[in-house]
Amino acid sequence: MASPLLLLDENLSPETVRRLQKEGHQAVWLTEFVLLGSSDAEIARAAFDANAVIVTQDLDFAETFFFGNEDLVGTIVLRLRVQTVEHVTSRLLEFLKSIEAQEIDLRTALFIVDETKYRVRKQLSEMTKPLKSPQGTTVVVAMSGGVDSSVAAALLVEQGYNCIGVMMRLWAETGRGEGSTNKCCSLESVNDARRVADQLGIPFYLINVEEPFKQNVVDFFIEGYSQGLTPNPCLACNRHIRFDYLLNYARRLGADFLATGHYARVRRQPDGTVHLLKGIDEHKDQSYVLSVMGQDELRDVLFPIGDYPKPEVRRIAAERGLPIASKHDSMDLCFIADDDYRRFLQDWTQNIMRPGDIVDRRGNVLGRHNGLPNHTIGQRKGLGIGGAGDPLYVIELDSDNNQLVVGTLDELGKTELLATGVNWTLDRPVADGTRAQCKIRYRSRPAECTLHPEGPDRVRVRFDEPLRDITPGQGAVFFDGDLCLGGGVIVKEKVLVPQLAIERLSD
Repeated sequence: MASPLLLLDENLSPETVRRLQKEGHQAVWLTEFVLLGSSDAEIARAAFDANAVIVTQDLDFAETFFFGNEDLVGTIVLRLRVQTVEHVTSRLLEFLKSIEAQEIDLRTALFIVDETKYRVRKQLSEMTKPLKSPQGTTVVVAMSGGVDSSVAAALLVEQGYNCIGVMMRLWAETGRGEGSTNKCCSLESVNDARRVADQLGIPFYLINVEEPFKQNVVDFFIEGYSQGLTPNPCLACNRHIRFDYLLNYARRLGADFLATGHYARVRRQPDGTVHLLKGIDEHKDQSYVLSVMGQDELRDVLFPIGDYPKPEVRRIAAERGLPIASKHDSMDLCFIADDDYRRFLQDWTQNIMRPGDIVDRRGNVLGRHNGLPNHTIGQRKGLGIGGAGDPLYVIELDSDNNQLVVGTLDELGKTELLATGVNWTLDRPVADGTRAQCKIRYRSRPAECTLHPEGPDRVRVRFDEPLRDITPGQGAVFFDGDLCLGGGVIVKEKVLVPQLAIERLSD
């Protein structure tokens, strides 16, 4: 279907026009299409004759085209020369796929089609979450004092939403209160977030989340390394803190949505489900760490910057005079003061850095290691076992025997993994044999694979080609193109000794 001509009311941001035109859509201002002083009826007729789409956030203007007194947001008024509900629904699905602009909220799209109007409106209202106007919608914005969350707040304020800025004080390894060393809530970050909130004219609150963060993220991180795993604390933080503790805090405040500065997108579907999509900027996409959410969470979250590349986000911040436009991005391990996780583990655990043997798959001792957490799957350098023969790589961290298992490049590659604790973003497992792409680390490239669920929260993943860096404790996240299907944690499966090695041992 060809992209329709979009007639944008003047209450929308100029960013909307630029974004739509950049993506190949025909978009012009209403005042460029009709004469000044035209009545609503004349505008409607002109749009009808041109087979154009009127996009507006003006409720009074929208009510010209609708009977009743419903609150509408991001309304798309589309006149179609058809008579059946089935055809209208079909066109709706096509239209929702044809346009993706962040400023135009497509969670509610109402069509006027002569006598079928009431039936269509009723059908659509049953399929989507009821929405209020921006002026009647409260959004808690998770603020960090960085450019991403600040621009997210600015865009929502400009669209008329009632925003409340909230920042979480998280656990840090040294000091509490104003002296916290957690980089996500340092004194500088708190001050930056408060300055942005003041500039935007929204309330700002700092809430203490130290204890649940320590229990669910920091202790999880320590326990993972104690078991010979390489845990991802960002997944745990999003699962237990940001989209559980903070989301429920927002709900208790009476907020309709929680918004964050993540580079991802949510798209409401006509059947009421919400799809989690990758962000437009593939280098900044964060859908990997958001795969922990299900429908209950996705229905109540907004990602205002997901349709923008990072340079555009910084440009928006600079244009609006936000004081954090050039601020550096935050680090992942926010609770470690010096970014040295090995030093952190040494300080906060007992005997985790115990020396032990470096062995091959046959059990031959090749050297000594100075603590399993100092190593990771796929590591080659720094093992201290160089010499003649094929290069050796870390293929397993055997915490039961405190052994570092190494092998050749061929031994390192695996064609499958098992993930547990799997969350499906659509709240249901995929069918056995589903083709997908899997990311085994945040920065890894998606790999073609086949999914074989082994229950509601376990899935066997078989790859088309062997992967070198399948690391127990990391997240395995599944995609169908841009759609995030869900993800789980890669479990440790015992490395089996090849049959050839068994024969050699028996000689």
